Parts: sequence; structure tokens; C-alpha cells
Amino acid sequence: MRLLRARHTGVIAEPRAYLFRTARNLACDLFRRRQPESIEALEETQRLSVVEDKADAAETASHAQEIELLIEAIQALPMRCREVLTLRKLHGLAYVEIARRLGITESTVNAQLAIGLVRCRHYLAARGVKKNDHV
Repeated sequence: MRLLRARHTGVIAEPRAYLFRTARNLACDLFRRRQPESIEALEETQRLSVVEDKADAAETASHAQEIELLIEAIQALPMRCREVLTLRKLHGLAYVEIARRLGITESTVNAQLAIGLVRCRHYLAARGVKKNDHV
């Protein structure tokens, strides 16, 4: 979602670098939000073998292409639908706040969000991104 927000603010000069920096920042945010582990849990972690769970180049490229397709899918939506989807999924606003901002009813927010999600799913499926993929 951060990538989509950045796309709306301007052109990203180095998309690959931006993608990796965003992923790194998200991981840091996740660790910051977690509860502190007990000392016993930390000691146990040291005994585990470490395996690098790093995506290979093909997987990274595939994921970047899927994100690009998601951006295209959102941009292909009608304006109102795109606004509702963006406010809900990117900015995390509640239905009532979206309705207030756009001057529409909450049921319209719900309907536009459902339409947007279905259209994005169809757009991605038509381009080979399966429903159970991570995008």
C-alpha cells in the first residue's frame, strides 16, 4: 500500500530500490510493534539453526510485477471507486469517515469498495495473478 501511495505523489526514480527500502521499513515497523520477548525465548532462538529465507531474483521480479499490476488495476477503476478503495485500504479510514469526506452514504462506500475489490481481482486474474498469490 505504501508503494501505491508513493505512486500517487510522483514518479519513483528507482522503483526496485524503493521497493526494497519499503519492505525493510515495514519489517522494522513490525518488529517495533511486537511485545518484548522473554529472556528464555531469546536464549532458545540462539539454539535454532539459521536459514536465509530470502526471495530469489525471479520471485522478487514476479512480486514487483504483481505490485505493478495492482497499481494498474486500481488506476483502471472509476474515480469514485478508486477514491473509496484508496481511502479504505491505503489510509485505513472507517466507512463513516469515507462517507463524510466524499459526501456519500456508508452503504455507497460499502458498495464501491466491493466493486473495486472485485474489479481488481478480475484485473489481476486476467493477467495471471492467482487469488492465493500474495498481492
